[in-house]
Amino acid sequence: MMRRAFPKGRRLHATRGFILLETLIAFAILAVMLAAAYRITGSGAATLARAEAAALVLDQAQSELDELLAGPPLTPGTETTAFAGEFTRVRTIRQVRAARQGGGQTILYRINIAIYRKDDINLARPVLHLETLRVERGRSGS
Repeated sequence: MMRRAFPKGRRLHATRGFILLETLIAFAILAVMLAAAYRITGSGAATLARAEAAALVLDQAQSELDELLAGPPLTPGTETTAFAGEFTRVRTIRQVRAARQGGGQTILYRINIAIYRKDDINLARPVLHLETLRVERGRSGS
């Protein structure tokens, strides 16, 4: 007759403990994987939100630039205002050159619109920078 190395009840108890340990390790691995997936998903959503904000700011700044190009005569100067909630807009208009032609005057202006994040106190790194030129032709006698 053969004798078993472990009594029947003792082996069953050891197997149960091993299964419990395997289950705990599996849950720990699953938790780490879920945390990594959550972090990746969260960073993707944050990146998407930043991209949407940048697209909105670009659209608004382009609209402002279009209004300046088509609008009334320009006045040189710099203006800083809050822009689209979380941004600061710095608009600079300066006269580049003036010339007289045929009794009238032609003036060339440089229009610069720079958008900064509100937390960029020194206005060091613009999020967006648009620049163009506008020619104004005055009438004779003006």
